[in-house]
Amino acid sequence: MRRPNAAETAKRMMAFDKNKDGKLTKDEVSERMHPLLKEADANGDGAASREEITKLAEKRAGGQSGRDRGGRGGGDQGGGTLTPQRPQFDK
Repeated sequence: MRRPNAAETAKRMMAFDKNKDGKLTKDEVSERMHPLLKEADANGDGAASREEITKLAEKRAGGQSGRDRGGRGGGDQGGGTLTPQRPQFDK
C-alpha cells in the first residue's frame, strides 16, 4: 500500500472542515490534532488552510509533492503523512 501524497493528505484532512470555509480550526478536530494545526498555520491566523496543510505534508514527506515515495519505510524517518497514529503502550 502506498502512502498518500501531500494533496491526498490535505484532502483527507479537509474532510474535518465542518463549516466548509476551507480552513481547519481547533474546534473542528480532535485535541490530539491541535499541535498539527498549529504547525501547519503558517500565517498565524489560528486556522490551517488546504494550502498550509499541503505544504506541511510536503515538508514532512521530504518535499515529495504529489509523488509516491514507494516502500513502507521504517521507524521515524522525519516525515510521511499527517495521519495521526495510535499511541503505543507498554504491555
